[in-house]
Amino acid sequence: MGSSGSGAKVDAELALRIAAVIERKHAVSQPGQRMLADLSVTSSPKKKVIFTPETKPEEIDSNDLYSATCEWLEIFRDFCKRSGGFEVM
Repeated sequence: MGSSGSGAKVDAELALRIAAVIERKHAVSQPGQRMLADLSVTSSPKKKVIFTPETKPEEIDSNDLYSATCEWLEIFRDFCKRSGGFEVM
C-alpha cells in the first residue's frame, strides 16, 4: 500500500490486521486528533500544502500529508473488519 495509482489487493487476513492496528492506536486518540503516516497521534491541525512546479520534495512533510482523522479511521476500521478483503485501484 506504499504506492499510488498502481493498485493493491488486501486479503481478509490483512484487512483484519489493519483493523487491529487502527483499533490499538485509536485507543490512545481523542476526537479531533489525527493519526500520522508513522502511526503517531497528534492534535495539531493538518498543514495546508500547495504543490507548485517549484515545490521541492524535501519541503513536503509526508508524515503529516498522509494522515487521517480519528473519525475517518473508525469508519475505515469497521470497513476492514467486515470487508473480507478489498482492492485499491
